[in-house]
Amino acid sequence: MDSTADSGKSRGGGVCVMVNNSLCNNANVVTLTCSCSPNLELINLKFRPFYLFWEFPSVIVNIVYIPPQANTDTALCELHEALSFRHNTRTLHLSRWGDFNSANLKRAVPNLYQHVTFSTRGNRTHNHCYTPYKDS
Repeated sequence: MDSTADSGKSRGGGVCVMVNNSLCNNANVVTLTCSCSPNLELINLKFRPFYLFWEFPSVIVNIVYIPPQANTDTALCELHEALSFRHNTRTLHLSRWGDFNSANLKRAVPNLYQHVTFSTRGNRTHNHCYTPYKDS
């Protein structure tokens, strides 16, 4: 997804997702939503990997970028609103990946667990991976 004139952004490259053909073919990848604003860039994908536990018919992945100059409260509100669709956690695996810079998703969605526990840029953790599963 690239920044557009409607996004209110004057520069920047947008968010990109690449899926390896050994994981899944193109017929099994569906873009659910895309959004781009000055505070948040987001792609929601649903896909069916070749090898997946039978309890999960598909995987939903949210790719997020919150720019360093973004208003983090506004970005987290936009993200929470975009991810507030109803889902059944017994049938879908949900994960949120991305560069959150100084934003902390647990403030907006406290029932998620952060799995990146080491510094990813200097002495800070900017790149995060959240799931609803503790110790996954």
